[in-house]
Order: sequence, then C-alpha cells, then structure tokens
Amino acid sequence: MERTTVNEPAAAPGTIDNSTAGRVQSLALSEESKRYRGGTGSARSCLIGVFLLVSLAANAMLAWKLFSKPAAEQDSAPRTKSNSADTGLELTGTAIARSQVCVSPTVGGVVTELAVREGQSVKATDLLARLDDKAFRNDIAQSQQLLAAAEARLKLLQTGPSPADKERAQTLIQEAGTGVELAKLNHAKVQKFFAGDLANESDVKAAALQVQQAENRLEQAKQAASKLEAGADPEQVKVAVAEVERAKLVIEQAESLKKSTEIRAPASGMLVRVNVAEGETVQPGAGIMGRRDPDGCLFLIADVSQINVEVDVPEAELTRIAVGRKCRVIPDRGTSAGASASYEGVVDQVGATVNTQRGTVRARIRVLDPNAKLLPGTSCRVVFEPAGQEG
Repeated sequence: MERTTVNEPAAAPGTIDNSTAGRVQSLALSEESKRYRGGTGSARSCLIGVFLLVSLAANAMLAWKLFSKPAAEQDSAPRTKSNSADTGLELTGTAIARSQVCVSPTVGGVVTELAVREGQSVKATDLLARLDDKAFRNDIAQSQQLLAAAEARLKLLQTGPSPADKERAQTLIQEAGTGVELAKLNHAKVQKFFAGDLANESDVKAAALQVQQAENRLEQAKQAASKLEAGADPEQVKVAVAEVERAKLVIEQAESLKKSTEIRAPASGMLVRVNVAEGETVQPGAGIMGRRDPDGCLFLIADVSQINVEVDVPEAELTRIAVGRKCRVIPDRGTSAGASASYEGVVDQVGATVNTQRGTVRARIRVLDPNAKLLPGTSCRVVFEPAGQEG
C-alpha cells in the first residue's frame, strides 16, 4: 500500500501546527494494512510507539522555547535578597522613666489623710499623706515637762542662794543648837537619877545617844549653810547642764518623729503608683500592714520628662543595633498613649553582657519626643527601618 506524503510550509520554531497533526494522521494504518501487516495486536503496538515519539518531539520543542528566552527577559526575573542585607528589625520592650523615687514611711501609724491620687503630678515637698501623730504629741508634752524641771535645777545652781535661803539656813543652825542644849540637859538629869537609883543604865545610854544625834544635826546644818554661802559645786552644775541638754534632745527627736507623720514628695514628677488608702496601717520599710509590698513603696514618683524603652536584642541581631541608630517607638493598642501614637527614638545604650539563658542583650532606646500619654510601663514596639531608609 502506498503512503502519501504532503509537503507543508515549515512552522515557526517552538510551535506545533496542523502539518504535524497531519503527519501523525498519515501514520495511521487502515484496517487493510493492519491485516496485511499481520493483525490487530501488531497495529496497536505501532500506534503506541508513534504517539510516544510525537510526545517526545513536542516536549523537546517546548523546552527549547522556554530556555531560548532573550537574556534581557532572564535578567528581569525576581531574585531573593541575601541574608546580609538589612531588611529592617522590630523588637518589643517596655517604657521606663529616666529616674524613679520610692517613697516609704519612716514611722508607723494609721493613715488619716491621703492627699494625692495616682497619675497626678507633684512637686518636691508636696504633702502625699498624713499619719496619726497623737502618740508623738504626747511624747513631746512629757519631754517638755522634764526640760522645765531640769532648767529650774540648773538655774538654782547657777544663781546661788537667795536671802531667804540664807536666812533659812541660819534658822536651821539655831534650831539644831537648841536641840543640842536640851539633849545635854536631859542627859545630865538622867545621870542624877541613875546616881539616886531612880534610873537604870539603859536610860543613861539613851540620853547620851540623844545628845549625839542632836550634835550631828547641828553639824549638818552648819555644813549646809557653808555650802550655800560658797555657791554651787561645779560638778553639780555640770550634771544639771547635761540633764537639760538631754531633755532638749528628747524633745527634738519627738518633734522629728511627729514631722515624719507628714509624708511629702522628695522630688517632682508623676505619681505612677499610689499603694495606700485612708484608714490603713503602715510600717517603716514594710508598706501596708497585712499585705507587705515587695519594695515597701507607698508612692512611686517618676521623672517623665525623659522616657526610655528597654528592649532585649537577640544576640544574632547585635550587628544591626548601634548607639545612635534611629527608630520608631509605637505603643501597643489599648495603652494610654493611644492606638495611633508613634514616637521618634534613638539607640542610647547597648549592654555589654549577654543573658546566657535567653541569648539576648539589653538595649536602651531614648524617646526623642515624649508626651504625657507615654507612661512608664507601657508596652511598645520598636521598629528599625532598613539601612538607607531611615528618616
């Protein structure tokens, strides 16, 4: 059987046209040729081989078309940036004040007045709270009484005896002398009775003892008058002066404790924590009785004129963080700063040690344009733009 060949114009490279399909069809064998060539099974095998050849040819042409693109088209394909390129960095951190002052009580007592509220701005020496000072007022009153008595004794020693005191001293000498004379007369009388067997020996001894006692009183009166005339003993004056000074010191300490019941701001700033209420009992260094505060702070005053943000930088990213690099500080949604707030920042400090457990280094970001809404404790995102795109 004859095979007819049809010549068709050559197709453009990379295309499969109708002439190809025609050549495929021309390869099909009629039923007669199938029988002439030996049956249906042989014909089926021939067809399968033909189709495999056609498929391989078509795939080869398609591959040639794809890989034969111009160089310009290949260069325009997107490329992946290398890991060394700075694609920007975002970290999370917490806003902190430049400085904070913890205010804790120096004396214990019940809070009778709370003069401030959390979030309020205060100035140095402003009253924050007042404690009950009744016990200290009582101590002051008692100490003042002791001081008055000590001053009176000292004055008596320093000014010397008055004319009335001298007169009284002479009167005591005269009374003691009279007592001696009476005691002697009684002793002589008892001795006469003893000689006439009207008194016993014990009566004589008792009368003699009375004479001795009277003479002792006279001697004491004379010595007292002599001291009164000579003036105060310097040692006594020294002791009296010390008593006065001690009484004054006790009063000064009591007044200082009373003053401590007025808790005042040691510095200006914002009250970021008020950890006390009226009626509660406070203790020195322990905060509120019954619920000990870890740091004993009743009030925490922060200097919000400068706000920093502390972030933990992964050790692998340290080469991308340097002092002076600018960034954006964005408070988290729902914070007091507002959802749309954004602040300029700059890296102010990079730590020199690595947290080995977390594999991070602490860095400090200084906020360049803080306001009253960016409060200490606010959670923030710190965004570093890619190198070359920083504002």
